[in-house]
Amino acid sequence: MAPSVEPSPSDTGLSFAVHNPEGFETILLIHGGFSSRKDWDLVVPLLTAKDYHLLVPDLPSHGESVAIQPFNVELAAELLLPLIKTHAYNGKAHIVGMSLGAHVAASLAALGGPEHISSVFALGFNTFLPRRVVAAFFPPFIYTLQRTVGLVTALVTEWTRLRKGEGTLALCEDAVRTLSDGRTLKGIHVRSLVIAATRETWLPKDKIESAQQLFRAVVGGRENGNRVV
Repeated sequence: MAPSVEPSPSDTGLSFAVHNPEGFETILLIHGGFSSRKDWDLVVPLLTAKDYHLLVPDLPSHGESVAIQPFNVELAAELLLPLIKTHAYNGKAHIVGMSLGAHVAASLAALGGPEHISSVFALGFNTFLPRRVVAAFFPPFIYTLQRTVGLVTALVTEWTRLRKGEGTLALCEDAVRTLSDGRTLKGIHVRSLVIAATRETWLPKDKIESAQQLFRAVVGGRENGNRVV
């Protein structure tokens, strides 16, 4: 297995781990909401086996970066860009973002541009348009749901998260604001954008419309040789 470096704070205070530091191409893995970089534990060995250099951070208000508050997509992107500039091979990285992390990936691509972002892979990028009355109930509903599931399925782990201040109601409120259709996506300057989205069924699935919204944010599109998949 490729060598790993213990988690450490970046110059901006964001906690992150490095895997296979001798690799010659960097991938930045951005986890989803209410979790941590541990989401990628099963993926890391597969990528390091291909000799990729990995940067795996904890987002603000998550994991070991829980003290960096409040959470918002723009702040997360601003903290991740220096991580790429300083620690990525040649100051450039492929970005993989999952769920809430996919929104961060889109913002980071807009901020960093092709100089620092090689490509973007967005998994489960979704936006929603709740009515104002319903939206007021979303944060406490999400908070109660994720706490209940955590306490039932992994009592010790969830109790530890609770004591550390992870998964708070305030974070749920920040996440709902992020996942609102009212948020305007900034123009993304990137050569390759890949979005993984499941088809909608009677169960809540990824919204194809959200993927299309992200595609439209790519500046230049196919006419400039960009690839969107």
